[in-house]
Parts: sequence; structure tokens; C-alpha cells
Amino acid sequence: MIDPSDVDAPGRLQYEQALRYAEDLRELYQRERERTEEVEAARQALELREAELAALHAIDLSILGVAPVEETLGTATGALRRLMPVDRAAVLVYDAKRHQIREVLGWADRPDATSWRDLPPGALREAIRTRRALTVDLESSNDPWIAQLRRDEMRSGLIVPLVAEARALGALVILSPRPNAY
Repeated sequence: MIDPSDVDAPGRLQYEQALRYAEDLRELYQRERERTEEVEAARQALELREAELAALHAIDLSILGVAPVEETLGTATGALRRLMPVDRAAVLVYDAKRHQIREVLGWADRPDATSWRDLPPGALREAIRTRRALTVDLESSNDPWIAQLRRDEMRSGLIVPLVAEARALGALVILSPRPNAY
């Protein structure tokens, strides 16, 4: 590095200008790098939102009856897998008059899966009552219906109520054996 005291006045001026120029370039480079990072973050957010919208569109199509209901869960699960870890999913129908639920798509391998059952207390009831999605830590929950899910080695879940015209129609339940997946 050059010692500024060794340079004559015009040379010192050029040296100081070169230092300012180098500092300006460094700042410009830093700002450009920050903008590039912002653009990349925005691009990733848009891709995630696009995948979310595709999943919602697949669900909408089945609710409207355009797609066969059997295809719905597979399509929705595939779309959701691009967003988050989805290992199992089920669609539950809710009968508000009787306060009961019935599985229409998903875990049909259980003997009681497709029969009407009372809406259990806990997270599922809360999600349907409030019409808001809830994440569920299956390892720490004491909900009765979750005991079976724990036996099936599921550790985390997401309950998304299905609502039309402010009326709860049921819920989409998404599960994963990974703790805190949602």
C-alpha cells in the first residue's frame, strides 16, 4: 500500500480520488448484491405462492365436482408435497346438525374410517369451529383421535377446514411422521 505522505499534492489528490472511487464501487457492489438477494427471495416466494395456488385450485376443482373425488386427494397431496412434507392426507365431511364427521377420502384401511363418528374434542373440533387451519403436534396432544395416529407413527399434522359460504363442510387433514413438519 502507498503511504500518502510519500506522494506530492497532485498525486495525493489522485490517490484520495482513487480511494473514494474504490469505496463508491464497493458500496455500489454491496447494494447490487443486496438487490440480487431481494430479487431471489421474491422469486422463491412467488414460486411457493404459485405452488400453494395450484394446490388450492386442485381442491377447488374437486369441490366443484369438475374432477372425480378419488383424484382430489392424490392431486392435492402431490401439489402439497411440492410445498411441504405430506405423507398422509384425508378429507373428512362434517355434519353440523349431528356434530359428526366421516372420512370420505384417505385412511379407508381402518374399519371405522368411513362411518359417522362424533366430532372429537380437541384440535379437529377447534379447526372446524373457528374455520381456521391449525397445526398439531401429535406427540404432545391428548386428543382421543390422535392416539390412533400416533400408533401409525404420525408425529405432526395440519388441519385445514373446508368452508363454503361461512359453513364448515369438513376438513383436509395432512400428516407427517416428522415432528414439527408443519
